[in-house]
Amino acid sequence: MSFKSKTKGLILGFFIAAIAVLTSACGNKKPSVDFSAEPAKVKLGQEVTFTDNSTNANRLKWDFGDGIERNDSRKQKYAYSKPGTFTAVLTAWNKKEKDEASNTKSIVVEAPTKDDLMGVWYYYFVQDVKQWETYTDKSTAINEARTNQVYVFDRKDYNAADADTFSLDINNYGTNVLNWLWELTGGDLTLKDTLNHTEYKYNIVKMYKDEMILRDKKEEGFDRLLFFKR
Repeated sequence: MSFKSKTKGLILGFFIAAIAVLTSACGNKKPSVDFSAEPAKVKLGQEVTFTDNSTNANRLKWDFGDGIERNDSRKQKYAYSKPGTFTAVLTAWNKKEKDEASNTKSIVVEAPTKDDLMGVWYYYFVQDVKQWETYTDKSTAINEARTNQVYVFDRKDYNAADADTFSLDINNYGTNVLNWLWELTGGDLTLKDTLNHTEYKYNIVKMYKDEMILRDKKEEGFDRLLFFKR
């Protein structure tokens, strides 16, 4: 082999090695994590859109701050099922997954108020679910045939000492009107049967866009979801 050929071979080998070093260095570069959360203040059950804007990031993990995590997708839509202030965290790893970084955003989920609940609600659907955390709200896709069971929350106060207690009339299939009392605190709804002296407790997991979903703990491992529309 001539000196000229050897020189070309050495130059080519050096060039290939340099590319390999640069590629490795870029792959090991620490990720810079950034994301947006819109809107950052929502009603209960309203979706927040999380969008990843990170650089040098390969694998992603989303933590919404309420115990629910999701992986990898650069855009997530998530609706919180309880009120409060939550810290959403995005963690990212570089291509070699040797370095990681994270960033946070604060999300405020407003609890329903008495004014949100006032008025007429049409009860139209009930569903049992085994895993509430992985349940996807399908209420808007359900046939909206009314059951004619109407829940009317009004402002008549039966207990002057308790500002959160009002009346609830339930018209069951147009034939039976029941008198109840109700209480609303921190996203939880307690219905009190004034005739039978019993209580029924629910979590409001959605009250947004004239839709309400109540969560009733039915038994161990099951939740019953009750769907309402205005």
